[in-house]
Amino acid sequence: MRTNTPLRRRAAVTAVALVTAAGLLPAAVLTAGPAAAETVHPRAAAWTVAGHGWGHGRGMSQHGALGAAQNGKGYGEIVSFYYPGTTLTPVDTSQDWIRVLLTADWKKELSSPPLSPSLQVDYAAGLTAHAGGRSMPLGAADLWQVVRVGSRSSDRLVLQSFANGQWTSHRMPGDTDIYNAGPIAFTSTSGVLRRIYPTGQTRDYRNELRAVDAGSGLAVVNHLLMEPYLKAVVPAEMPASWHLEALRAQSVAARSYSSRVRADARKANPSGAWDICDSTQCQVYGGVGSEDPRTNGAVDATAGRTLMYGGYPVFAEFSSSNGGWTVAGKHPYQVAKHDPYDGLAGGSVHRWSAKLTPADLEKRFPQLGTLTRLRVVTRDGNGDWGGRVLTVVLEGVKDGAATSVTTTGREVYLSRPWPSVGDGLRSNWWTITGSTSDPVGSLDLVRSGPTGERIAGWALDRDADVNLRVHVYVDGRGTIVCAYALNAPGTPGSTKLLGCRDVVAKHRPFGALDHVSQVPGGGGVRGWTIDPDTTGPVTVHAYVGGRAVRSAVADRYRPDVGTAFPGYGDSHGYSAVAPLASTEGPQSVCVYALNVAGSAGSSSRLGCRTLDVRHRPLGRLDGVRISGGRLTAEGWALDPDTAASIAVHLYVDGRPVSATSASLTRHDIAAAFPGYGPAHGYRVSASVPPGAHRACVYALNAAGTPGSSVLLGCATASS
Repeated sequence: MRTNTPLRRRAAVTAVALVTAAGLLPAAVLTAGPAAAETVHPRAAAWTVAGHGWGHGRGMSQHGALGAAQNGKGYGEIVSFYYPGTTLTPVDTSQDWIRVLLTADWKKELSSPPLSPSLQVDYAAGLTAHAGGRSMPLGAADLWQVVRVGSRSSDRLVLQSFANGQWTSHRMPGDTDIYNAGPIAFTSTSGVLRRIYPTGQTRDYRNELRAVDAGSGLAVVNHLLMEPYLKAVVPAEMPASWHLEALRAQSVAARSYSSRVRADARKANPSGAWDICDSTQCQVYGGVGSEDPRTNGAVDATAGRTLMYGGYPVFAEFSSSNGGWTVAGKHPYQVAKHDPYDGLAGGSVHRWSAKLTPADLEKRFPQLGTLTRLRVVTRDGNGDWGGRVLTVVLEGVKDGAATSVTTTGREVYLSRPWPSVGDGLRSNWWTITGSTSDPVGSLDLVRSGPTGERIAGWALDRDADVNLRVHVYVDGRGTIVCAYALNAPGTPGSTKLLGCRDVVAKHRPFGALDHVSQVPGGGGVRGWTIDPDTTGPVTVHAYVGGRAVRSAVADRYRPDVGTAFPGYGDSHGYSAVAPLASTEGPQSVCVYALNVAGSAGSSSRLGCRTLDVRHRPLGRLDGVRISGGRLTAEGWALDPDTAASIAVHLYVDGRPVSATSASLTRHDIAAAFPGYGPAHGYRVSASVPPGAHRACVYALNAAGTPGSSVLLGCATASS
């Protein structure tokens, strides 16, 4: 907490770490950082805790995927980084079915399946029940349900309808009574079913809902195709507002994970009734209500693409944030390595602070009694403080005898987990940073500049009116900077971590491809780029279909970039028009920033977009009228390859009768097609005899450009 303490007790921390080709050279204290030795923490009223990441850290970091996408990486590059050694393979999922165990509001472990007293659905058009290969159309009712009769030893499922205030049981075709072994399933004509949960909550699901007799209750299973299933998974696992490349990476990870879990489930239990669950124990699935147009597009854009290893789908685990290091798992593609993307997108999960109390640990470990001290014994060796906590020893006293509990960093985290507790821990990557006798302060800034990394902050010791020494550490790879405040000599307390920041010794140009659109003359590209080694402009190359077609210099005025990257100036924007191929349809447009000659680094891709290219004219016949013996047609037309006005021809009753140039002012067209101007309206007329006449207008393709003439429309008018 900041106070009105005299400024001479607040030691300002300022250092510059110079980036060179060899790594990061700090101008402050030059050591590799404290060793990850055992640390001992005597009992305190509460400990302050710093930490990284949220979740297990294996596989893809979702925040890392966002950071990578925001920095120009495509979804293929993202999944390749997080699942090294795997192959992104197209798989036919048109008949790829998956069975999802629905738990919704139920809170039980999968080893004890979350069972329901009934499967209850709203009546819908074409509602049909299915059992044992037989089907029965169901009549209109308020509700239909399957219940389990626990008093019977077999054939315990019963189909019922609710109408006029009472339940009625029904016999399935071929059964001698109302009892059935199941499963009993529901489908509807629309392909969507609304389930009513025991709590009154409702959710819509696609294709089929099954009630399975699970011994002591019903297991409710949604049977549907893989791709529609993923459209309800991706937005439940990642915000639909995130960068499209991150959403596509999530789609690939979710598809790969689902395929692997399904294969493993069917191999372990070929007669099992479900493949996967709908909760965080598997991956979250919310039914139709979770679907979103942006994530639907991400799933469609990656349709069927599955990560494979050794011919088998990958167990593509993912978590919210790995804190800057991936965690090794049991599979070859689950490796521990530094993640430069996890902290780029900001947010509260990459780096966090929390509180931990002895009472939290005493509650989770009642055999401990009264905690006397906490010992962090081993870590995994990766990242800040020696990495994630593996082994913790809790020492205490109970009934006059000493006690000791050996546990894990994860168990300590779960003793006060966020978000269940607002100031709780978020992963097993944590460190106790101090108590009330230690120095306080902050590492406020680590910012790249043309001469290196600037480091700034403050520190004070409340037990002494002195300036404090602050040590800055840089890890051996030059990717993490940490600042420590040394406790004032002769006072209680110990050295305090002020904070750590991820940095990357950047030499390659970075920037963004902000916009791509078809404009007169080709594909217009706009964006910005900076080479970290210079304040000067960078050359960019635009590629269409894999061919370099245009070069430009990024020297346009971009004050927003200058504000975001102090010291580099405001002149780093680029704008260019890249010639497009003469064919119509999707064309890939990419922009690369060339590394400045004589500096470290290499060229980098700023981004790629797919442009749906059209060369034939666009336009519309807005209306046709006859007045005073003349037929007049009005509308607009333009050729995507030029801003110039183009010719239009009028046909009446199948004969060409007049021509004009589409050059009248249409400000609405100028607004709808930036760069083309307003001169694209037309009004063309011809004399006609009394009666009804059919008029058609054609737009002629601009001379010397690809494409062909097109019909803008036809209409009939009478005099």
